[in-house]
Amino acid sequence: MITIQKIKERLKRKIDNLPEDKLGRVSIFLESLEIGTNKEKILSFAGSWKAMNDEVFEEIVDLESRRKSNRTRFF
Repeated sequence: MITIQKIKERLKRKIDNLPEDKLGRVSIFLESLEIGTNKEKILSFAGSWKAMNDEVFEEIVDLESRRKSNRTRFF
């Protein structure tokens, strides 16, 4: 059975032997894995609006009227 420690050691060896031009791609890939974790955190809020009062919901999502009332002319 492969342990987590052995997997980490194998990955470190492979990274140490990579050409410099490939390290950027590995870094981007690792960051994409972390973003996936953030995506899961964000999705944990899915359905949160279900319990919200209809009046409050409408006030929040009525972006068109909010944008019109906050519009400022610069000329």
